[in-house]
Amino acid sequence: MGDSLGKLRAAAVQAASVYLDREATVEKACHLIRECGAKGADFIVFPESYIPGYPFWVWLLPSFEGMDFAKELYKNALVAGSEATQRLGEAARAARAYVVMGCTERQGTALFNSIFFFNREGELAARRRKLRPTHAEKLVWGDGDGSDLFTVEGDFGIFGGMMCGEHFMDLCRYSLYAMGEQVHAALWPGVSAITHFPRYERYFNDFTEVSSRHHAIAGGVFTVSAYGVADEATVAKLGYADRPEMMRVGGGRSAIFGPSGEVLAGPIEDKEGVIFADLDLEDAISARQIRNAVGDYARPEVLSLHLNPKRQRVLVEEEPPRNPHMLEGNPFLLEEEHGGDE
Repeated sequence: MGDSLGKLRAAAVQAASVYLDREATVEKACHLIRECGAKGADFIVFPESYIPGYPFWVWLLPSFEGMDFAKELYKNALVAGSEATQRLGEAARAARAYVVMGCTERQGTALFNSIFFFNREGELAARRRKLRPTHAEKLVWGDGDGSDLFTVEGDFGIFGGMMCGEHFMDLCRYSLYAMGEQVHAALWPGVSAITHFPRYERYFNDFTEVSSRHHAIAGGVFTVSAYGVADEATVAKLGYADRPEMMRVGGGRSAIFGPSGEVLAGPIEDKEGVIFADLDLEDAISARQIRNAVGDYARPEVLSLHLNPKRQRVLVEEEPPRNPHMLEGNPFLLEEEHGGDE
């Protein structure tokens, strides 16, 4: 008889944020989560920085001209343990689903491009940050570190997630394979709505779709790929309602791929919507029999990956702190010394 592997219904949400409005975007996200749950979804993936919206302006404006938008991003960023985070958890619990939420996270005074992983009980089970913001994104987001490479164990199997350009970091992808990833969440922004860079408008969806499919094929994993969308309100808020040569309404090409790269759902392109696919993890067995990136196709005596999982902090107290009252609630102290915040 043997073991049976998990089954699940996955959902990829392609949606526009209520741009730079955390509370309204959280409300919309909770509505979408409940809708997906009503349709039987077990695993719901949202786009990159869905809350409170992707910082399109970093690709469109000189840095100082984008300062007002950067201030709004800061004030509307998601904070772990906040009321907004709790509302998302309540929606996940009501849907009885795992939720993979892309957000701009604020910790202390710093912003990060993050994924919040909620479990079926509505708990914030894990949080990871993008290892390196891509090009102009460095204007608004800080770096993650080795502690942000991990997988999460769900009741159906093991899942992980990455954002946008991390899919071009082959060692980053391989680390998730090596940690047993079976279902992968690929979070992307809807930057194909940016017409100012014709290469992005024409090719972004193509090369990101290839990246998601390649991750599925190379690892023998299911990949749920979710993109953002720029709606009319977003384009207008950014000041490009009458500037089609700079930005347009649309973006995104969400899809769900099987472990041999086959399309299981989608793609949905240039509009909002949700796609679903029923996944049977047993379907990955044959793919891994042919090529197992961490099994028969691994040659650790020739090639291996070294991972430094230590969290990097901007303040490390080598000696007893000068003012012990400063310790409480400080997220930047070395956790091995002072217990940390996680």
